[in-house]
Amino acid sequence: MNAAPETPLVWLLRSHPETADDYLEFRWAVARMAARLAAERATQEDMQRITLAFQHLEEAHDSQRLDAEMAADIAFHRAIYRATHNAVMHHIMERLLSLLGDDVFYDRAAFYSHGETRTELMAQHRALYQALARKDAEAAVAAAEAHIRYAGKALRQWRAAQARRTVARRRAGRIGGAEET
Repeated sequence: MNAAPETPLVWLLRSHPETADDYLEFRWAVARMAARLAAERATQEDMQRITLAFQHLEEAHDSQRLDAEMAADIAFHRAIYRATHNAVMHHIMERLLSLLGDDVFYDRAAFYSHGETRTELMAQHRALYQALARKDAEAAVAAAEAHIRYAGKALRQWRAAQARRTVARRRAGRIGGAEET
């Protein structure tokens, strides 16, 4: 966790978990643009950085090391944003990815562990990487869109499952516990 004081954005995100949907909406727009720009502008050095980040992501995924996979996921996206050569986008997304890594939006470990989420995210990262490696801007945009849409859908499903578990625990407490007054 960062030792820096809580900013208004961090307070908002922590106090109102539904703002993760706003983050995903913003990220959908930015990810599309970033995918296009990275496909068009990435230098050989940028592609080496993206490739290395993707390889680390694959290795962490294949070895079932969740913490390493989550860190590699962020590093992969950081490499893409850097490859856009858009300083404003890179700076803003660096900050937002830091918040994501600090679990400000949601508990990423629990989210990744829900159902087939890890497998699906890895397939989407692979599609994005392959499109960038081919410098295929249209395919990169499509892969970025699919990735963010899936993340939003999976997050909504995960939240619904969490809510059902909370209700079930409350009911179990009432049934097995003391009578309500």
